[in-house]
Amino acid sequence: MTASQRDDPRPRRQGAGDRAAPWARPLLFVIVIATIVLGIPGARERFRSPYSGIQARNLVVQTVRLDGLNAHADLRPGDELYAIDGERLRNAAHYEHVVASNRSFHPQSYQIRRNGVAIDVPIEYQPIPHRLAAERVMLIILAMAFLAVGLSVYFRRPDIIGTLFAFNSALLAALLTDGPSTASPILQLVSELASDAVTLFFPAVLLHFFLRFPERENGKRRRAAWVYTPPLVIFAASAAVSARRFGFSVTNPNEELAVLALSTAYFVTYVLASLVVFVRAYRAAPSAQKQKLRVVIAANLAGLLPFVAATLHASIRPQAGALPFTLPAVLCLGLIPLGFAYAILKHGAIELTTVVRKSLVYAVLTGLLIAAYYAVVQTAGAFLSSEFGVSEAVWVSIAVVVLAVVFAPVRERIQAVVDRVFYRTDFVYKQEVIDFGRQVSRTLTRDEVLDHFVQRCDALLHPAFVAIYLRSQEDKDLALVREQGSVPKLAPAVAAESFLGRYLTRFRRPLMVEFLDRSWQRPRLDPEARRLLSTPGLAVCLPIAAPDRLVGIALLGQKRSGLAYRRADAELLETFAEQLSLVVEHADLIRSSIEKERLKSEVMLARDIQQALLPVAAPRLREVEIRGQMISSSEVGGDYFDYFVLDDRRVVVAIGDVMGKGVPAAMLMASLQAVFKNRALKGGLAPHELNRELNDYMVDHAKPGQFATFFCGVLDLATSTFTFSSAGQCPALLATNGYIDRLGNGGTILGANKNEPYVEGSVAFHPGDLLLLYTDGVIEQMSPAGEPYGEQRLVDFLRSNRNLPPDRLQNALLADVLAFGGGQQHDDITSVIAVRKIA
Repeated sequence: MTASQRDDPRPRRQGAGDRAAPWARPLLFVIVIATIVLGIPGARERFRSPYSGIQARNLVVQTVRLDGLNAHADLRPGDELYAIDGERLRNAAHYEHVVASNRSFHPQSYQIRRNGVAIDVPIEYQPIPHRLAAERVMLIILAMAFLAVGLSVYFRRPDIIGTLFAFNSALLAALLTDGPSTASPILQLVSELASDAVTLFFPAVLLHFFLRFPERENGKRRRAAWVYTPPLVIFAASAAVSARRFGFSVTNPNEELAVLALSTAYFVTYVLASLVVFVRAYRAAPSAQKQKLRVVIAANLAGLLPFVAATLHASIRPQAGALPFTLPAVLCLGLIPLGFAYAILKHGAIELTTVVRKSLVYAVLTGLLIAAYYAVVQTAGAFLSSEFGVSEAVWVSIAVVVLAVVFAPVRERIQAVVDRVFYRTDFVYKQEVIDFGRQVSRTLTRDEVLDHFVQRCDALLHPAFVAIYLRSQEDKDLALVREQGSVPKLAPAVAAESFLGRYLTRFRRPLMVEFLDRSWQRPRLDPEARRLLSTPGLAVCLPIAAPDRLVGIALLGQKRSGLAYRRADAELLETFAEQLSLVVEHADLIRSSIEKERLKSEVMLARDIQQALLPVAAPRLREVEIRGQMISSSEVGGDYFDYFVLDDRRVVVAIGDVMGKGVPAAMLMASLQAVFKNRALKGGLAPHELNRELNDYMVDHAKPGQFATFFCGVLDLATSTFTFSSAGQCPALLATNGYIDRLGNGGTILGANKNEPYVEGSVAFHPGDLLLLYTDGVIEQMSPAGEPYGEQRLVDFLRSNRNLPPDRLQNALLADVLAFGGGQQHDDITSVIAVRKIA
């Protein structure tokens, strides 16, 4: 399964406990198809069948219409219909067939049984009254509405809850329709059994549905197979009684009464249990879910209670006749699909307020256009025609053109008036979106943008809290950057690649947590997403998404008023988030550009400082040639070199490296250089004394963690010696008499501890000798394979090239180091070369 399939919010995959049984779908479609295929022909037959005004149930007279042809016939509620024209009635389906077959509307002789006595009663017929025909049409429409709503819910949610709801709708539709009559005895028996099955299993399916809906907070599933045991037992008993009466004409009034009493008790118990279970689950549901289902609940109660009352009355006291509100009670069932239709329109794909708004606009506009037409054509046109003799057709054409021109601007004006008067909240939201866009477009920083967003959310929606996670340019996770209100404890970061991050990146719309379907949550959420969505009081999870990535997430708490978030609220937040993502990305780019410019300026400043510390020109001496070179890397470090004369026979050479990059390293080296030159020129200190002075200065003035390496020495041409001291710097190399000597005498790095001892070394420096000072940027240069240049490679290079002039030798060394690094420079490369000339 792909990531997109896993993230799809449509419930295509449910857990094992959420899937409906494999046989449920075929059975559902059998009921739906049978109701449609048989219900419509059955209704047409009822319209054409003879009408006697007698209402019977299970061949027992319920009532006789007082305004019908048989009002004065000797029929009473409770009489058993036994035969018609001598033909024994087997069941209600047989009775309907015998009556429907009398297409000539001739009177028929009914044989009834009253208290065990057979009585013949002549019955007359008439066409069905128009009022009853209209009522039957309404029942058919009501049944089709049940089927439409049930199937729409099932196709959108084919899990156990959607399947049970569809079964309830299909069974109610079957109860409201009648099939066509048939002459086949077998089909008559099947029709009776099917009618009994629908009546008996409807309460069981209803109870099963309410045991699962709404989804429990703790996700517990209740096994409900037991609810179908009583209807199965009662149906088996009823089928046995019906089959014996149908096949053998054997009746036992006591058995029939027992089955009737048992089915009535079962029906009442299950329907009441369904209502109790549903009310308890509703009371335990979150406030947002209560608000969303309030209209649906009211419609269910208003539709079911009258129907249940009428059914109970007809079952308990059949001889009393039908109540006056029996048909209205049945029609009240239409409130149930209407309630669900409202929920679908309000919370589904169609926005009900949009339809109403447009209706108001065009109703007002039509009225104005009609008024304008009559004003122009009938009044002004008639007057001008009589005065100037202009044809009325001309004025009609002019009026049509004028009305067509003003139609669009007038419609926009009326739309604005309707929005202000009838939909003030939506009108305010539109203005707020415009104002928010204007404000955030003038902001340059993240903090300003987030301030505007939080303030607008608090002013318009009044959430209990607002928390915002944003992604930095370096990190992949979303960090918590803003909290306002009574924010519960939240994780400091959320992984952008978690299920929730992928979901919000893909669908890019608010996730209404208070309406989240828990049967969809369980098999999909990873622990991190489940933990975040379980935050107490969380109502909305809002993605802040750029076109190619998730920039952040905003969490909004439930409204302080206790009301649920509406569709308009979600659309407002989605618009805010779209604008917010663009501005945050823009602010990040601006911040990145500013940071780059700052770094560039800092590098340039550090390079200027670094270059200012270097000697402008080498000393002009007949016996010594000195060259210095420093090649800065992209990030300027703290390298430094220097040389200057103390007198006409002594020359000071030095090289150093401050740990760190940029302006801080350059500034520290500048201060070290000032102290060094001051002590060397005015104090006349020896190299080891200079290092001790510099170390104490570093300890006293440098920031914690700032250190430096340093090497200084004095070339004494009078004595042909080089006196030196190193403070953690790379050893200088002296090439003399065919070998190379390492000059490393000294001590530790500068700035470690005060009063550190530094020693001094001294070597001969004869004509033809060469001295090389260098920083770690030379020997620590890395090859593409990760190998360092190293001191030994430097020694080999110097041994092979020592006869080159100092300037050419320095350039050759730089070229060799850069070539070793594959053209990349990882650190400043600094060197000083001094050669004693041969006279």
